[in-house]
Amino acid sequence: MGARSSLAGARESVVVVARGSVARPWPLYATGMQVANVAGAVFVFGFLQFLLPGGDAVRLGELLDPQRIGPFLAYLVFTAVVSTVVAWWLALPVIVWQQDPGDGERGLVARDRALRIPQLLAWVYAAFWLVGGIIFVVSTAQSVELVVITSVTVVIGGATACAVGYLFAERVLRPVHAAAMAVGDASLRHPPSVSSRLLVGWAVSVLVPVAGILVVTNSALTGSLIADSSAVLTSIMALCAALVVASFVVTKLTSSAIADPIAQLRSALRRVEAGRFDTPVRIFDATELGQLQAGFNEMVRSLAEREQIREVFGRYVGPDVARRALNDGVRLGGEERFVAGLFGDLVGSTTLATRRDPAEIVALLNEFFRVVVEVIDRFDGLVNKFLGDAVLAVFGAPLEHPDPAAAALGAARELAQRLPYVLHAGADDEPVGFGIGVAAGTVVAGNIGASHRLEYTVIGDPVNEAARITELAKDEPGAVLASSVAVERAHPDEAAKWMIVRSVELRGRGVASELAAPGRGDAAAGGPLR
Repeated sequence: MGARSSLAGARESVVVVARGSVARPWPLYATGMQVANVAGAVFVFGFLQFLLPGGDAVRLGELLDPQRIGPFLAYLVFTAVVSTVVAWWLALPVIVWQQDPGDGERGLVARDRALRIPQLLAWVYAAFWLVGGIIFVVSTAQSVELVVITSVTVVIGGATACAVGYLFAERVLRPVHAAAMAVGDASLRHPPSVSSRLLVGWAVSVLVPVAGILVVTNSALTGSLIADSSAVLTSIMALCAALVVASFVVTKLTSSAIADPIAQLRSALRRVEAGRFDTPVRIFDATELGQLQAGFNEMVRSLAEREQIREVFGRYVGPDVARRALNDGVRLGGEERFVAGLFGDLVGSTTLATRRDPAEIVALLNEFFRVVVEVIDRFDGLVNKFLGDAVLAVFGAPLEHPDPAAAALGAARELAQRLPYVLHAGADDEPVGFGIGVAAGTVVAGNIGASHRLEYTVIGDPVNEAARITELAKDEPGAVLASSVAVERAHPDEAAKWMIVRSVELRGRGVASELAAPGRGDAAAGGPLR
């Protein structure tokens, strides 16, 4: 029973790997082994047949004599089979990882293997061509001069196969490399590089044709060739033409492979500067450019997370407090500031809660706070606290305000006009009362609490005074009262809109305080403040 289970598991693994092999770029990758070898062989036979001058060319009919080249042809068949097996063996850990991605040791090894495959294939090509080259030279040896020329040609052909195989594998496996880099693990040890790509491209487009030119030239100068000078020059011209064409094609492809990711990053950078953090760039490959793209995506994710934290943080403590905390850091303590405080409170909300559904009460409070926050923000104040059905706003902290008293008084007047239209108890349209008190003076503004849990607040007599005034304002016809100090410290244009309405001793203060209301009063009460 155990053997059957193991066999079934093995079959299932084979099916999974087979499906992954077909679905990914692996068939094309395996084909690249044969493409690279064919490219090297084409160079060898093409050079010996067509690029050697005149009578020195090795004719294909003579070269492919079965009696002489039979061992080499058998080796080619053997190489085609073994190279395919080796290609799949190198890719097997990566294919398994693609089917079941993981971040453990197995995933790290597989991703590192994915990045190393082009280099590993180049070494495999080199080994095959070393053995095949020896067999080919021995099989075709006719003279010492021909052995030297054939050996050099095989070396150049092997280098061509290695270079083409590297470039082909690196190009075909770019999606796999991008997936390996997208995990963001800096411990990968063998990523390909832009410099290696450039060097390999240079070898294919420049070194190979130049080496061919050197072979022909050196053979002509040493007397190894019997052809005349015109045939030698013709061969050199053909090799020069191949040099020009190959270098142009490789340079064009290489430049686009470098310029395209940079252009994409520039475009993405402009989007990030505009505040769009939801547009990561596509990772092209695993070179330094791909690593730069992966780093850019990680940076954008960090910026988006920070922006989200800043937005949420700002909703809780106010955007000004959040901005100051992010820019200057957070520390306990405070500083003296002249501020104006505005305290707003609803009337009868406790009784209302016994007669209405909790959802209706929440909706009522949210509507009340919505209007308050909107008005306070418009006058550049800070909503410092929500206290049940009450709210405390501060003008002049944490940021400096040119006229905190006038701003608080203006906000209070606007609230007195807008709140009656939005505060209703429910279906019976019964309005909910409110009171707004304004006071001004020196306070200590800063962070209080513990090092791991703190809040920004203002502490001082003006805050308590504003709360006491609010209780009196609930019985005032306009529902708004302000201390005379706040009116006196405000700009004359704002102060002229307030009138002294009463003098009263506020709870806990021990002295009489003059209170003003917007736009009403009489001569006995003292008239308008100037």
